[in-house]
Amino acid sequence: MKKRYKLIAGAVLTLAVMTAQANLVHDYELNNSLADQLGGPGLVSVGGSLNPTNYSFGTNQGLSLSGAFSDPGTYSIEMKFNFAVLDSWRKIVDFKNLGTDEGLYDYSSALQFVRFSGGNFENGPNGAFIANQDVNLILTRNSATQQVIGYLGGTQQIAFTDTTNLAIFSGTGGIVNFFIDDVVTGGGEASAGVVDYIRLYDKPLTAPQAACLNTGTPGSCGLSNIPEPATLALMMLGFSGLGLVSLRRMR
Repeated sequence: MKKRYKLIAGAVLTLAVMTAQANLVHDYELNNSLADQLGGPGLVSVGGSLNPTNYSFGTNQGLSLSGAFSDPGTYSIEMKFNFAVLDSWRKIVDFKNLGTDEGLYDYSSALQFVRFSGGNFENGPNGAFIANQDVNLILTRNSATQQVIGYLGGTQQIAFTDTTNLAIFSGTGGIVNFFIDDVVTGGGEASAGVVDYIRLYDKPLTAPQAACLNTGTPGSCGLSNIPEPATLALMMLGFSGLGLVSLRRMR
């Protein structure tokens, strides 16, 4: 009987771990396609051009995406890209549908989050970006703690508590804009560049996972695709049935 309970407990624990860890939910490899490899909504090109292994964009061109986040305040974004120009501000991610100057930037080779309310600028070290050289960027946010963390090349660059919700995607459909500057500054804080891939996760990645993804793939870093809802439901049903059988045998 004890062995059966251990089996049930182990199965429930496995399911809990699966649902608690970050899962890859959207995968845009940008190999002649803007499609999600996992079947979700596709990216929308705002200028730029697709190539066999990447997407290249001019100044204030880029990509947008709607309907990708089940929780627009809890996520991880991973992408590999480069900018041609690094001086001054060059917008990387916009959170408010291009309606505010705040957001994630390169600032003269440093990762920076601009937030005029609640702390002004969050700055990483200079030299983190090199012109025309690819870098792996990861940005995470946790709704429960409001913690935002940014990594470049697997190393943490910025971290702050987002008490004013500036890193929540609050536009229609949770729209996110990549590499496109906002209308507040007239689109002047942008750079041409190339992006190799964009991946979205449903929860914050950990520091070891960010370090692993700098050179590894999601699979090699212990990150799997999100289980299908039907699969989870069947697993729960199976675990419940196993528990009922055990109780009946006890009686």
